[in-house]
Formats: sequence, C-alpha cells, structure tokens
Amino acid sequence: MRAVTDRIDRDGPITFADYMRLALYDPAEGFYARRVPGSGAGYRTSPSLSEWFGRLFARWATSVWEDLGRPDPFTVVEAGAGRADLAAQALEAFEGPLRWVIVEPFDDVAARQRERLGAWGTAVSWQRSLGDEPPVVGCVVANEVLDNQPVHLLEKAGGQAVEIHIGVADGRLVEVPAPLSDPALGPLVAAALDELEDGDRFEVSPAAADCVTRAAGTLRRGTVLVIDYGDEEPDLWRRRPSGSLVTYRDEGLGMDLLADPGEADITAHVNFSALARAAAAAGMVPEPLRTQREWLQALGAGQVADDLRRRQEEAELAGDHAGMVQLLAERSRLSALSARGGLGDLLVFSARKG
Repeated sequence: MRAVTDRIDRDGPITFADYMRLALYDPAEGFYARRVPGSGAGYRTSPSLSEWFGRLFARWATSVWEDLGRPDPFTVVEAGAGRADLAAQALEAFEGPLRWVIVEPFDDVAARQRERLGAWGTAVSWQRSLGDEPPVVGCVVANEVLDNQPVHLLEKAGGQAVEIHIGVADGRLVEVPAPLSDPALGPLVAAALDELEDGDRFEVSPAAADCVTRAAGTLRRGTVLVIDYGDEEPDLWRRRPSGSLVTYRDEGLGMDLLADPGEADITAHVNFSALARAAAAAGMVPEPLRTQREWLQALGAGQVADDLRRRQEEAELAGDHAGMVQLLAERSRLSALSARGGLGDLLVFSARKG
C-alpha cells in the first residue's frame, strides 16, 4: 500500500494508529473506501443478516422518541451505515416523524446508500462527519463502527509501556518498539499496566472515545447507542494478554496485521469503560451495559420468534411448503442475532443526554 510506505519513507516509523487509519480510511487505497460493510462473508453485520434487527431497533427508537416527548422531527444520526440496511428497515417500521442522517465520508459509498434509500426522499440526508450539522433531538447510533477506530498498540516491558510503531526493513513492514508517541497516552495506559505481565500487549483508542464525545455534541437531547464487540476494564486486558487486534478477509479471521494493508479489515475490541468515561465527561448519563441478546429480548425478539414459529406451523399444515421454508429461514436469521459465541455477544452501550 503506497499510502503507508510513502508516509514511512517521508516521516519514519509511524504509530499503529496512523497505520490503521491509512489501511482502513485512506481515500484512494483504504479498505473502507473500496468496500461497503455489510456485504460478503467478511463484513456481515446484524442489519445485513436479518431485517428484524432494524425492526426491533425501530421499537427501541420509538421508546426514545416517546421519552423525549415525541419531538417532530425525531432524528437518527447513523455512523457507518454500510449498505444502509438498518436505515431502510427502521424507516419502514418507525411510525413517527423520523428523519435519518447518515455520516459517510466516502462519496462512492454514499452514492450506493442514496440509491438504496431513494424512496424516502428528503427524510434522509448525508454528512461527512459527526457534528457537521447543528445538534438534534433524537439518537446517534454506531453499529459495529468503533471497533474499527484507530488504536495505539502497546506492550508492557520492564514494568513500563512501549508503543509499537510500524516501519520498513528490507522492503517489508515491521514492528518498531518506541517510547509513547504522545504524553497524553500515559494516563490511558497506566491502569492496564497493573493488570498485565511483561510481554503482554494491549490497545488504547482515543479515537473511539472521541467518537462518543462528538456524538454527545451532536445531540441537544437524546441517546447515544453503540453496539460492538468489546469488554470493560479490567477484563478487557486480563482476558486478552496478547491484545485483541485481528484482521478479517473474505476467507476469514487473520492475525498478520501488517499483511497487505488496505486489503483486510482491522478490528480491536472496544473499551466500554473508556466510552462510559467519555460520555460522562460530555454531560451524558451512561446506562447499564447489556449484550445484544439481552437488548433484543427486551425489545420483543422472543415474541417475534414465537409468532414466526406459529406461522411456520400453520403454513406446514396448509401444505404451503414455500411459505414454511421462507418462515423457517426468517426464524433462523432472527435467532442468529442473539446467538451465543456470535452476534448475540455484541455489547450494547447507551448514554442519555437531557
């Protein structure tokens, strides 16, 4: 990837955060500049798997709308909308005055989203980054977005933290241990050092916390909703002494973080404790963390599954084989949203403002 090697040739070794930012978000060569999340085996998300995710989200959004006194309009700001599956599903299911704003920095991706959502006309709009518009009343949602925010990679050595930079040697990308690139990282790494042994690795992501800060600034009143893989402190570090960074390609999970930058997704577990601190500092009230499985059940996923089962049995008794198979598939996709060891283990973070 020329964007990475040119940067290193010009400036010397770069932080892993800068490497990750280039590999994922470079306008010409970045992974997300050339692929739309939600499509393909390596990028499947809950809204792309089952239409019931968006329908149940609409129930949650309706409760937020009612708690806010049914404002008109009620605005959902979505970061990282991918193929716009969530927007399409929720816009169809929501029964109030809904306005949907998609945050999308890449024009090609936004063009595909506009094509998908054309039927909703001016109810849908786009902006390039959070905070480009005046604050709204509603909610900000980020579904499987913050695990792709750039992270600083660190290793405990001699009781201290060294930061892993990325350089070039013999024409290959290599790791280069170095002092912390920014003194501001010091307080962020201190708590992790107490939980780890020499040689253990971990990540910190000021970028993810900043997303929550900017999301809070996007709202006059309302709720920030983040759904992602991650953990709370100190379990985030104790359970993953080698760190949580992995890559995803069409063929599956990978561990070589430096192979073919721009050709693979790179993710790190979200530190939900850091998100809660950022939300509180921005004047929001964090709510208890839940799994996606618990969140969907609270929204009625179990009743939906029972209804689909009943309809499936009725179709079978009526001899409607095609209808029975269709309902069975719909039940299976709904079940996958709550699966243990899969999407059901995603964590749901929310924080209220006003």
